[in-house]
Amino acid sequence: MIEEKIGIKAYITSERGIGGKIKESPEYFRVEEIAEIKLNSGYYLILKVEKKNWDTLNFIRILSNVLGISRKRIGFAGTKDKRSVSIQYFSISKPDEKMIEKLKKIKLKDAKIEIVGFSPKRIDLGDLIGNKFQILVKDITRDGEAIEKIREELKEKGIPNFFGKQRFGTLRYITHEVGKQIVLKNYEEAFWIYVAKPVETENEEIRKIREDLWNEREPAIGLREFPKHLIYERTLLQKLREGKSELEALLSLPKSLKMMFVHAYQSYIFNFASIREDN
Repeated sequence: MIEEKIGIKAYITSERGIGGKIKESPEYFRVEEIAEIKLNSGYYLILKVEKKNWDTLNFIRILSNVLGISRKRIGFAGTKDKRSVSIQYFSISKPDEKMIEKLKKIKLKDAKIEIVGFSPKRIDLGDLIGNKFQILVKDITRDGEAIEKIREELKEKGIPNFFGKQRFGTLRYITHEVGKQIVLKNYEEAFWIYVAKPVETENEEIRKIREDLWNEREPAIGLREFPKHLIYERTLLQKLREGKSELEALLSLPKSLKMMFVHAYQSYIFNFASIREDN
């Protein structure tokens, strides 16, 4: 189970689950950031973005390319599930009038960008009060009586505050494994886990490429075979081929991604430690 891989090894309720499916469509999983942003004046332009089926880091990459700015100038509070409709806030440092006009006209597929105003503070990881979710579960296997029993047990025990799958990456869920190796200063292993570790949940063709790369540890394999959309993997392999060390290659990644590795490992430890002994 994916949950066990990310540190969730038990459930808080004694009643068995209700079955069902989530995220059959992005519209079935809606998440909106609850943020407290001071708006008056300042160096940071605040955007409110509603996007569908967008990975947060990929959205930032595309937006920075369209605006012709460094990704470092775009701040955000956290990543959101790709397969969802998400509303989140971004800050852009020191925008000029030309950029603001471009933002008013910009059109990105399945993304609505609203200029909220200016703030004296950049939005950084963790700058949230919380998130509001609307989740549709289809094809459940239990009746209303069973659901009521679960609800009553949750009222008594509370709801575990686990970090969800999106904290650990998309499809592969190996971000925390990379973070652990970074904490242990095993930079070579961190590099190859991120670039090449194969997992069953990924597309079979890409999984096979990763498997070959994992076994051979030869950058040319990935650079030749990886599709172009695996930008970070290709970038790291190119650095290695240029003679850089695994550590130097990892340091070339965006700061937000580097921080996410360690945050994911912290989240894994939190999930693992949050299991109650009586469950």
